[in-house]
Amino acid sequence: MLTRHAAANKDRLGGDAHAFQHRHYAFVAAIIRQMPYDDRLAVAPFFADRFQENPRFQRGRFLDAAIGGEAA
Repeated sequence: MLTRHAAANKDRLGGDAHAFQHRHYAFVAAIIRQMPYDDRLAVAPFFADRFQENPRFQRGRFLDAAIGGEAA
């Protein structure tokens, strides 16, 4: 049985209490951002493809945060 707090969160998230939130995507992007540039170019799109399952996921925003514009 869900506690009142857990039930409220589940309803607020549209029924999926385990959905990623912006902070989760930002955390993953920050980790990828610490990789060498060439590695980021391969890894970030891989994650973005998986995250596309969430209809609210913003691919361009994630890739910009994870890859950035500077070349090493």
